[in-house]
Amino acid sequence: MDLLSHFLSMLKIESTSISSWHLSEPWGVEVRDYQPGFCFIVTEGRFVVETSAGQTLYLATGDTLLVPCGGKCRLLSQSGVAATDIHKLNWSDLRSPKLDRSVQPGSAISVVHGGGGERCRLIGLAFSIHSGHGSFALSALPDFIVMREGEASILNHTRPAIEALLVDERPGYYAVAKHMAELIMVSLLRNYILTNNGFSPGWMKGLQDPYISKAMLAIHEAPQRKWSVPLLAAAANLSRSTFAARFCRLIGQSPIDYLNAWRISLAAELLSDSNDSVAQIASAVGYQSDRVFRKAFHERMSMSPRQYRNQYC
Repeated sequence: MDLLSHFLSMLKIESTSISSWHLSEPWGVEVRDYQPGFCFIVTEGRFVVETSAGQTLYLATGDTLLVPCGGKCRLLSQSGVAATDIHKLNWSDLRSPKLDRSVQPGSAISVVHGGGGERCRLIGLAFSIHSGHGSFALSALPDFIVMREGEASILNHTRPAIEALLVDERPGYYAVAKHMAELIMVSLLRNYILTNNGFSPGWMKGLQDPYISKAMLAIHEAPQRKWSVPLLAAAANLSRSTFAARFCRLIGQSPIDYLNAWRISLAAELLSDSNDSVAQIASAVGYQSDRVFRKAFHERMSMSPRQYRNQYC
């Protein structure tokens, strides 16, 4: 498996909600206290996104907004318009857009909002990602990604299926919607990564380097190995000093810190998906000492392995 496929395969949808938005000027929606990731596909009209970081993004028909980890923002028909909390909109279902790993909607939901002027129609997709591998993969992504019409070719092929799901209330809806959400998100991210170069330090920047990507792939394929900087430099076909400096510059952390971060993400996955003991998991991901593993896990996850596992029991 190539390294990009490896990263994208980490992204597993736990729950999803598909929604149809019927908006008319003037309108504004405030998104806050919302943890799932979300995506908006503009099928008619245009709108403005104002992020909590001060960005202003403009989207029009055919464009797509992807917010992989969720985040605060305001969706507006134009700047300066008053915004209504997303949870207080006139939703067709009392579930509103709330979503967590325990929610499995049986159909799409819709919302009508605005003052009756020029129309804007959006297809919304909310999704929660399985932690562990997923959190590791999402960590390097920007908070807000805009893809223009034509840049996300997958949507040209999947939009009819999405439109069909908006009116589908038959049994089995959720299974189809879940796989559809995963296909759309992974395809959008793949296209974004393959068509951009100006990434901040992180795995995406390392992915594009022919030397560092070899060391990253070695780590991901055999995390339990007793890796050292010289061994990883050899895998990258670089000298030790050149490799260490290049890795830190591109990834934003040392090779050993990256190795430990990957090991902990693997451990998190095993804690939630297996019945193996903490000691067995520690050994499986490359820690010779149970005590060292527990300390490393707590430093990265802000809780003990047992506490993390209890979240999934």
